Amino acid sequence: MKTQNVYQSKNLISGFNQIRPLRMIVLLTALIMIISSCKKLDIDEPLNIGADGVSSTMTGLNVPANFDWKLFKTLDVSIILPTEEVNPKRITIKSASTDKVYFQGYPEGGLNVVGTRVTIPSNVENVLIKYGDGIIYPTVNVMVQGNSLNYDFNTLLKGGGGGMPAECCEGQVDMLVLKYLGSTGKTIKVLGKKSTDIYFEGFVQPNATFTFIGDPAKNNKMGSKIKMHENGVFTTEIHTSCSQAIYKGMTFDNFYVVDGSSATAGPLCDLPGGGDDDDDDDDDDDDDFTGTLAFEDLWPSPGDYDFNDLVINYTFATEKNSVEEVEKVTATFTIYSFGASFHNGFGWSFPNVSPGSITSVTGYDIATGGIFDLSVNGTESGQSAATFIAWDDSYRLMPHPGSGIGVNTTPGAPYVTPVTIVMEIEFVDGAVTYSQLDIGNFNPFIVVNQVRGHEVHLPNYAPTSLVDNSYFGTVRDDSNPGIGRYYVTESNLPWAINIPEVFDYPSEMNEILWAYTNFATWAQNGGTSDNDWYQDKPGYRDDNYIY
Repeated sequence: MKTQNVYQSKNLISGFNQIRPLRMIVLLTALIMIISSCKKLDIDEPLNIGADGVSSTMTGLNVPANFDWKLFKTLDVSIILPTEEVNPKRITIKSASTDKVYFQGYPEGGLNVVGTRVTIPSNVENVLIKYGDGIIYPTVNVMVQGNSLNYDFNTLLKGGGGGMPAECCEGQVDMLVLKYLGSTGKTIKVLGKKSTDIYFEGFVQPNATFTFIGDPAKNNKMGSKIKMHENGVFTTEIHTSCSQAIYKGMTFDNFYVVDGSSATAGPLCDLPGGGDDDDDDDDDDDDDFTGTLAFEDLWPSPGDYDFNDLVINYTFATEKNSVEEVEKVTATFTIYSFGASFHNGFGWSFPNVSPGSITSVTGYDIATGGIFDLSVNGTESGQSAATFIAWDDSYRLMPHPGSGIGVNTTPGAPYVTPVTIVMEIEFVDGAVTYSQLDIGNFNPFIVVNQVRGHEVHLPNYAPTSLVDNSYFGTVRDDSNPGIGRYYVTESNLPWAINIPEVFDYPSEMNEILWAYTNFATWAQNGGTSDNDWYQDKPGYRDDNYIY
């Protein structure tokens, strides 16, 4: 039996004789939680449905039953590398604005296909994919198709979608100005299709330029490709048919294109975006996975939906080898606030990683003699998946300032400096690949008020092996483990959300949909619109409700 209103104590008490003893205990615990919490609960608030059909309260939302509340999407990536490349170069996937790198890596197991899983914000519709230095094969803008990201760099070789625009090169190249990038002067020879087609031959000093044309008998055209020789040794070829990329600013081995022209289109175009002339340019652009977690902690009872009972910014930095085997993960968590009276802990699991795949864990902050039992390698004992406890009690790390509810949720109360926890997780050599780690689907949770089995997870994320299953299906929880449904109410409301960037959270007892004006529409539309509601754009938020 499921209690419909925790405030109607008569209904709650009269229903006890229909409930198993264990569940009765859980219900009594939930009632005590509500009474003892410093929070204001208003489950029976009026629905306040506006003319547009959008509720002004969380409990009035008409949320689709299959809505998962996700602001991220995980892509199955398949990128086919150029078949002519003997030693595959690194693939970089970044935002169209180039300010965020989502992935940097190589094929797993030395194959010629990058097949992995990459998690990006739900509102991202297209990404840039760069192969190596992005010069011989220019960076391409690729649309995301559902939960898939596919591209074949061999389309460039075949004259497909990666061919030159007609206004940049058409009718074959007929003139080139190249800069020699070698470290010492050498005799340079440029040959056409035949060994007798010599377009240039001469001694060239480092950083000097030289100019040449193609076959005068063919209107100076150079044919489909030219072959570059240094001191009589072939070093590289340059496609001059206009079916493959050739821009001013591109580099082919030791030869940099300064200028040039084609027979029909005239001058060559500049390399789009200015080019990336160094394969290591992205080394300073981390492909870390980042976001903010925001929890309500009264599960299985509902809260006040301000989602500030624990607000954590996280960053996962993954170190891999050249075949995408994970060597180390550095997890950084910054606690910004907790508008709760409970002494909650925080942890997470990697669902696809076994505890035995971990060598060591360092950096957690757990008091001795508490509720958590760690194995020798630093993972939590008794778990089927690798589970990590970052800290055991937020109040121990950030003491209450003397006034206000919790810490950093009540305007006017003293501000407490956020605390950062940095954990390093070492992996067994070769045990886990990056795609198996699936970092974007890590499973975070809080442990409520020092009761180990009392976990709160993101909606439809499974609990750990140590959860107390008697909580499920009580009070307002509508979990159904048989179908993978967890931590949602009958009306599909969550107890936690995961946001793709630093989150300006609501102040105490202010519902999230009051602070963020598009939140309700996003929820009622099942995430099909307004999936950028959390961003700081004009009209997106009401600062009166934000801490």
